[in-house]
Amino acid sequence: MTLLKTHDPDAYAIVTNYVGRIEEGKISGMWAYKNPPTYEMSDLTAFSSVTWCAATIAHDSFHSKLYHDYLKAHGQVPDDVWTGIAAEQQCMKHQLAVMEHIGAGKGEIDYARTQADGHYATENRTW
Repeated sequence: MTLLKTHDPDAYAIVTNYVGRIEEGKISGMWAYKNPPTYEMSDLTAFSSVTWCAATIAHDSFHSKLYHDYLKAHGQVPDDVWTGIAAEQQCMKHQLAVMEHIGAGKGEIDYARTQADGHYATENRTW
């Protein structure tokens, strides 16, 4: 969180406004509809590197932002607003920008770019 706060204040603001809890989980994923919105982080994610950890927090906070912005404007949130391939593409775009700001290594950024099209997502899958 300190890395985000000091190197990407805009990303830090998204995290602090749209994530109420970060906790350990078997897989990493955002539970935007929980109260408070909760990001579960796996050990694999948490212990990869400080920059990767921060970037995934930023990524999943953007899922929560998509969810809560829609909720505020329209009420009931369809899954495809915040999950699925199109949402992953938006979250990966945000993650890549954050990675540049926080000084992530070239290998991490190159790997994230291979994920930027959201191909790993399954439509209408929620956590």
